[in-house]
Amino acid sequence: MKDILKNPEIMKVLQLNFIVAVIFSLVLYIFLDRMAINANNGLIKTNGAAMETLIEAHPDMKDEVVRAFTKKPTKEMLEKGIELSNQYGFDQSEYNLNISLKTFHNQLIILTFSIFILYFLFNVLLISSQFGSVFMKINEVHEGAQKIINGNYSLRLNDYREGELGKLSASFNRMSSIIENTLNNLKEEKIFLKNMMQDISHQLKTPLSSLKIFNELLLNQNIKDEDTMDEFLHESKKQLDKMEWLIINLLKMARLDAGAIDFKNEKRSIEETVCESISLLKPMYTLKNQKVSVESTDKAYFKHDKKWLLEAFSNIIKNCIEHTGDNGEIKIHVYRSPIMVKVTIEDNGSGISKDDLPHIFERFYKGKGVYNKSSTGIGLSMAKSIIENQGGFITVKSAVSAGTIFNIVFLYEQQK
Repeated sequence: MKDILKNPEIMKVLQLNFIVAVIFSLVLYIFLDRMAINANNGLIKTNGAAMETLIEAHPDMKDEVVRAFTKKPTKEMLEKGIELSNQYGFDQSEYNLNISLKTFHNQLIILTFSIFILYFLFNVLLISSQFGSVFMKINEVHEGAQKIINGNYSLRLNDYREGELGKLSASFNRMSSIIENTLNNLKEEKIFLKNMMQDISHQLKTPLSSLKIFNELLLNQNIKDEDTMDEFLHESKKQLDKMEWLIINLLKMARLDAGAIDFKNEKRSIEETVCESISLLKPMYTLKNQKVSVESTDKAYFKHDKKWLLEAFSNIIKNCIEHTGDNGEIKIHVYRSPIMVKVTIEDNGSGISKDDLPHIFERFYKGKGVYNKSSTGIGLSMAKSIIENQGGFITVKSAVSAGTIFNIVFLYEQQK
């Protein structure tokens, strides 16, 4: 019962009903009071006429006649009056003795019946209007559900703010929003999957075509020179290695996207992880006579999965090595504060154009102009995904011929 009374729609009906009942009660009281006054005036006139008649007939009994009409009668007098009335055919159950009382009786019946009819009609109109509004809103929800079934997932209902209809409207809008977002995500995933398959196909097409040509030439024995055969076999190995690297990394990215990796986070030195990733790339930067340095004011320890973060740092540093010329320099700074660990990787290479900068973390994206044509465009994308899965984020600043700076930040408060 309490829950029902908390419903604003029901409370509004009850309040309006109460107001209507009070108004009609006041109207009934006013009419009854007026009718009683009229009946009293009629009795006064009737009794006055009777007194006048009796006084004219018995002038010597004037005081007794007036006293009989104005004084409160005794019980004995009332009983005798009733007996006398009955002898002349007047019944207590009928208003046939006095025209004023009879008129009052008839008017009371008509008034009571009229007030009841009006009150009933007002109540019908009141309840119809209120519940009509409720059913209209419910019908709006029904029609909205039909529209969603027919594909209009952007539909939102009016906010009724309070009450059960308000809750229903809010729930409906949340449901509609969730369905719309889910379908949009599915569409985006479908488009992404389509683009990804096209990119994978494109990435594998070139090495597969090369392998096919090498294989046909070797099978047909058109190549007699052993040096040429060795060269073809060496190129075939390079293409196979490239395909293997691409497939392994695509599988890694798929696992990252699916959240299927159980990161083994342990409190380790970020500086040590950075240094280890640099050592893995030593042949690359040594070949280009580049200088790679690490600076750290304090040992920065942070819970992370060393294996995966090694891969992320390696991909970023590798990108810097590839896009920095011979004798170039790559500086890495590790900074620790009470709330975060920050790793800055800076090179003095060719930089990134303004048009390419917003897209460098997109999968399979390759910059134009100065960039390495053999790049697959997944290294930085994977690095970003690993860093974000480790509770961090990465930003980049760069300009053509001005070098590039990668900022990687891990917040302590985001660790579980």
